[in-house]
Amino acid sequence: DVGSKHQLEILRGQTRKTLDVVIEAAPSRPRALSPGQIDFGGASALVYSHDLELAASDLGEGNASQLGLRTAAGVLIVRLDPGGAASRAGVREGMVIVRVGNHVVKNTEDFAEVMESQSLRKGISLEVYSHQGTRTISVRGS
Repeated sequence: DVGSKHQLEILRGQTRKTLDVVIEAAPSRPRALSPGQIDFGGASALVYSHDLELAASDLGEGNASQLGLRTAAGVLIVRLDPGGAASRAGVREGMVIVRVGNHVVKNTEDFAEVMESQSLRKGISLEVYSHQGTRTISVRGS
């Protein structure tokens, strides 16, 4: 329900983090990302991509370290809609998006900006990092 408050628990390795969230109405523009970044009381920003049907947060030093990355550049996929375009293409929660098309993604702000120019119809190329290494995943609409 719009306006309802919930707690989102994120578990990464041995680290558990709980975020307080408030459900907002869906944006009126279906291809756009949710308006702005969401501040969870000092926690990293969270952004939702309607095209990819996933939520991502700033990677952060702790998560980067756990993944063996030398830099905290990129966005961490924290929620993936089952059956969504990204999920069907092989994207998984816990992966880090480091590039969309030809654009390097440093944080949620970069991710939101570059996603505005992407189209599922044409295909969206994601360079992702996980414990298995780096790979490119092409996401297309059904």
